[in-house]
Amino acid sequence: MEVKINQLAPDQQEIEVHLTYEEIKPEIQKAYIDESKKITIDGFRKGKAPVGMIKKLYGEAIEYRAAEEISNKKFWDAVDQENLKPISTPQLLDIDFVPGSKLVFKVKYEVKPKLDLKDYTGLEIEKPIFKFTDADVDKEIEFMFKPHEIFEPAQLVENTDYRITVNLQRIDESGAEMAGSRSENIKIDLADEKVNENIKTNAVGKN
Repeated sequence: MEVKINQLAPDQQEIEVHLTYEEIKPEIQKAYIDESKKITIDGFRKGKAPVGMIKKLYGEAIEYRAAEEISNKKFWDAVDQENLKPISTPQLLDIDFVPGSKLVFKVKYEVKPKLDLKDYTGLEIEKPIFKFTDADVDKEIEFMFKPHEIFEPAQLVENTDYRITVNLQRIDESGAEMAGSRSENIKIDLADEKVNENIKTNAVGKN
């Protein structure tokens, strides 16, 4: 088995494998035996036709089909032989098979690129300093407690620490209700900073 390796890119290689017919003859013979078990020829029971007759009738088709399977197997033999290290699924690019003569195929695959390690000694780096205030700590604690809050019914919204349930109705410039734009039983947490300030202001002091 003759193997040639081409470096297509830092992370890609192509392997070209040349095999004589004698080198793949055992695999070809096995392909004939395997196929003979499936073929039915007039005058013979299924799987009982002579191999010689099968070669005469279907030999070319069987050998060409076997050539692709042999290429896949021989690729991995070449990988072991050349100590290659593909890291991707190999891609069969080309097969040149001549029955009774040769099998040549090419396979492309990815490899780990070789890295050129530069001299890093003496380099200056900046270490980030993270500053935070008591307000940041309080805000984080509040965020952690939020999912565990328990609400109790109240008669009056005294401040923005309340959650209200409202019905919302959009109105036009004249103050008339807009059809199809009413939402009911919407829960609004007034402590949420994303809530519109007008909603917060208008809610405080309401029953």
